[in-house]
Amino acid sequence: MLKNKKMITFSVSSFLGMIALTIILSVGLTYGVIQEKIDMNYSDETSSTQSALPSRLVKGLSKSYELMKKVYIGELDEDTLIDGALSGFVSAAGDKYTAYLNEKEWESLQQSTDGEFEGVGIEIEKSGDYIRIVSPYDNTPASKAGLRADDLIIGVDGEDIAGKSVNELAMKVRGKKGTSVSLKIRRGSSEFDVTLVRDSIPLNSVTHRLDDANKHIGIIRISSFAKTTYDELVEAITALRKEGATSFVIDVRSNPGGLLNSVEQIANMFVETGQVLYQMDNKKDGIQKSVANSSLGTFKVTEPVIVLVNNGSASAAEIFAAALSENNRATLVGTKTFGKGTAQSIFPLTDSTGIKITYSKWLTPNGEWIHEKGIEPQEVVELPEYATYNRVSLSSSEGTKLEENMQDVLNLQRVLNTLDYPVYLTGMIDEQTQAAIKTLQSSQQLEVTGALNEQTADVLNHLLAEKVKGNDTQLKKALELAK
Repeated sequence: MLKNKKMITFSVSSFLGMIALTIILSVGLTYGVIQEKIDMNYSDETSSTQSALPSRLVKGLSKSYELMKKVYIGELDEDTLIDGALSGFVSAAGDKYTAYLNEKEWESLQQSTDGEFEGVGIEIEKSGDYIRIVSPYDNTPASKAGLRADDLIIGVDGEDIAGKSVNELAMKVRGKKGTSVSLKIRRGSSEFDVTLVRDSIPLNSVTHRLDDANKHIGIIRISSFAKTTYDELVEAITALRKEGATSFVIDVRSNPGGLLNSVEQIANMFVETGQVLYQMDNKKDGIQKSVANSSLGTFKVTEPVIVLVNNGSASAAEIFAAALSENNRATLVGTKTFGKGTAQSIFPLTDSTGIKITYSKWLTPNGEWIHEKGIEPQEVVELPEYATYNRVSLSSSEGTKLEENMQDVLNLQRVLNTLDYPVYLTGMIDEQTQAAIKTLQSSQQLEVTGALNEQTADVLNHLLAEKVKGNDTQLKKALELAK
């Protein structure tokens, strides 16, 4: 497809210089599993590396540039071409975790690890053609403006956002602190506009509460291992102790990982001084052990601990689980973890782009490499089958209407059955299914049509989520063990 963008005006030498940056790695901002304090001494090698660029690479890029400039029929965007060249160069390693990070990807990574971003403070998800607010964060522009869970965002700054992805909307809503964004909201049958002034939004990675039935058990959820997670966890445990907690259930299910130094400090809280937290095996240093010690922090947790894991617990979350399990500090409950046993470090190429490189394998305290195998919990507990059902939506992932996709209709019918609106699993929107939808709509005070619309789909998804939450078999087992 031809694109009407600016013509290339940069020189061959500048183009090659950008490519060379992927090879000449400068030490600066580094992250890891994501690593944040790696010393690989690359800066001492940059001059020799630059002169040793393979002649085939230099000639190939130079010739490709000249041919594209002279022969290609369309116009070429300079930034897109450079990003494509860098991305292709790095991805040729064949490792899905080694990648070039363009401006948007670099910014997103910084925000996810810094524990803060600038925006309006809403958690969002796709719902039909539009974007649904899952929840506004407390004390943010969104919550102060009265936005609610289940509100639909249907427009941004006067633009209809039908068909936009969650990421596309997020890019429109995020922005510099102090700037404004106008959202068109659909709440029930009414629509209204609200103007929000963007602010700094903390990304809290830790939540906590006492169990309702067992007031001596503190339940802690860690959603990621960011820069702020250690301090958040100290605050949570301190608060729970004051409220009477004498044991803890720590939930790292669907925790995708984060910063290595963060999980290292947190595992150190629970493990005795001198015990191994994890091991690293890389090309430069061989196998190196990280050992619990006071330099990682003096805050200690000696109470009994149960850790919840599942197949979404990955990377740093697996380091945490293995450190506590293999040092006999916790029983793992749930299902086998994801199995990501490599660590990445990130190097800046420019002020706004970078490169992520797999530089090491990490091993458990006992020296096990869990890559693509995962960690098997001591107590294997599955969630109910309905916890695996897809969200009900009006269109399938293939872009067809729900009634045209048998699997999506079957999913809808399973959800209806789970919520006690019994239907046969026919894969068709038949009279029985329409009658069940009418009964649901009537009981939930919705317009009774028998047709699945956005409001009805949202209610179904909300009721299913509440049912899953109310019958969390994994948490129930963890609480039983923590008594």
